[in-house]
Amino acid sequence: MGFKRFFDFLKNNIYLVIAILVIIVLAFGYALITIDDLSVDEEIYFQGSSMTHTVNWIGFSRYGMALLNVVLFPVLDAIPFLNGILSVLLLGAAAAVICWFLSEILAPLQVPKIAYVFLSAAVIAYPSNLDYFSFNSINAAVSVGLFVSVLSAFVVTRWIFENTSIAQAVLGVVLAAFIFSIYQAVVGVYLTLAVRYLLFGVGHRVVILRKAVVVFFQAIGVLVLAARVDAAVVEAE
Repeated sequence: MGFKRFFDFLKNNIYLVIAILVIIVLAFGYALITIDDLSVDEEIYFQGSSMTHTVNWIGFSRYGMALLNVVLFPVLDAIPFLNGILSVLLLGAAAAVICWFLSEILAPLQVPKIAYVFLSAAVIAYPSNLDYFSFNSINAAVSVGLFVSVLSAFVVTRWIFENTSIAQAVLGVVLAAFIFSIYQAVVGVYLTLAVRYLLFGVGHRVVILRKAVVVFFQAIGVLVLAARVDAAVVEAE
């Protein structure tokens, strides 16, 4: 099973888990321990109720944000420290999943361990992460969107590479639609990872070059279908 292989990868690469935690501390530690005030947006957010925020997000066609607001964040709406911790931990988890899946694609090639550390640092400390991290009312939810983008790219490309059940493609569509419903810009993570996985797959003969274009449009097709699902849900609101 995928989950077992993932945890086996972490057990065999415990250095990577430690490195990810160190990178999180170096990249965000100072910001986390010095967040002691609220922005104007957060003050307004704090004054409203959880139900008010949910209705507002639905009005913005962000039903994913509304769902997260109801399920995960009814208490943590404007608590900077806890939201920030959750945000960076999700970034770390996303980095670990990316490293694991690349190891699956490139097996049995032995990738230098330091390469995974540098890749994790690039994922966690990417400059644009700071843009949403500073908004404590949405940072955890956007990190959820980033993590779901990583999972969606993994599910879809695995379906393409391994010709697994169509149910896996459907799951990829559902996950991608959920990305749209949280924050549309996060879709770029899916596209970047899908192309990266494809290039590695071609280079390592998981996918032969003449099929690369078909494979690429399969990944894009999943995204287009997900956008249509998202639009249908928005129209039904």
